[in-house]
Amino acid sequence: VKDKSKGKNYEELLVEDFLQARSRNDTNLTVKYHNLILNKVMIAQARIEVADSQDTIEAKQLAFAEALAKLTEIKKD
Repeated sequence: VKDKSKGKNYEELLVEDFLQARSRNDTNLTVKYHNLILNKVMIAQARIEVADSQDTIEAKQLAFAEALAKLTEIKKD
């Protein structure tokens, strides 16, 4: 496998195979590669984490409280 892959990683091999399927007008295989690539992208996106600082959390809490007060016409004291 290493001789055939020439040191390329999985993503590079996937893209190359996808391009070969497209150049051969192999619609079925091209759709399969679209799905594989989409799944890979979705997995990568799902792993993104957002870490807010305490200042950011407090600013969001204040903004939410102000918006809620406006919606319910409750005065914030």
